[in-house]
Amino acid sequence: MAVTISVTILLAIVAILLIRARRTTLGAAVIVWLSGFTTAGTGLADPVNTFLAAVHLREALTAAANQRPAAALAALMHIDPESWTAIEQRAALLGSDLVDLLAHAARTGGTP
Repeated sequence: MAVTISVTILLAIVAILLIRARRTTLGAAVIVWLSGFTTAGTGLADPVNTFLAAVHLREALTAAANQRPAAALAALMHIDPESWTAIEQRAALLGSDLVDLLAHAARTGGTP
């Protein structure tokens, strides 16, 4: 007899165990759990992907503002293609592109 378990539930269990063992923070554990929705392809995958893309974009802008280009690039590499397209479209509405936004963050330390 085969036993199946949802990836979402599996990652929730992993996140709980990591918190109880004091190996991670609550925020990181929530990200692990949310990744389960993406991996499992549930109905919540699209909203979770959008949320995670926003988190990664913020990480990239913060890293650029702190003069950490490798960290900025790593954060950008985690953004899914659909969210990437949406970010490019929104930046175009602002009359800019992502490279300009990152450069501005690096020049100004993230301030407007």
